[in-house]
Amino acid sequence: MDREGLAGQLRELGLPEDQIEELLSGRITAGRTFGHAHTVDAHSIVDQAFMHEGATKLLLEITRDAADPLEWDGHLNMEVKEVEREDPHRKGTEGTENG
Repeated sequence: MDREGLAGQLRELGLPEDQIEELLSGRITAGRTFGHAHTVDAHSIVDQAFMHEGATKLLLEITRDAADPLEWDGHLNMEVKEVEREDPHRKGTEGTENG
């Protein structure tokens, strides 16, 4: 499905335009989750936030996706808890976000 098709479905669900834009932006924002990820994905998230989006602080909660350590296959669940950006006027940034 393309971006416009997904935006249309989100509108049908009643989401406001600013939330649709944020969801479709691909930016690292508080409340965003990444399931069934690998350790290298954590590095990619940090790189994206700091190097490409101007973050000065990023708080991630990372958990394994299996309750039993003997059943864990190396996958992670990650949730962005907080993002701080230095310049709220820089394109693609806003001040502090808390999830």
